[in-house]
Amino acid sequence: MTYLEAAATVLKSAKRPLTTLELTEQAIERRLITPKGKTPSATMRAALYAALHDGRASGLIRQEYLPGPTRAMRNTVTWLSDDPSRHQSVARQPDTERRGAAR
Repeated sequence: MTYLEAAATVLKSAKRPLTTLELTEQAIERRLITPKGKTPSATMRAALYAALHDGRASGLIRQEYLPGPTRAMRNTVTWLSDDPSRHQSVARQPDTERRGAAR
């Protein structure tokens, strides 16, 4: 199973948007992927961004984030299933406590 397919499978049953790390951990726990490298969450992130860029993610997953001045604000990117039956209006609010600690 590819990382994209594993992500889509995990997100279909998720009750909330997941970070790349949460997504990767659940895919490994469910034995959907067997990572060979030292940073499986980086591999997952790269696979998801590549799929978004080339269109393979259409209909499977979508990304949610709070925009910053030039790109997404740190620690705000999450992933959701792009299954139309699961679409809900999820408003992201900045996590000021988490962002404050990173500054």
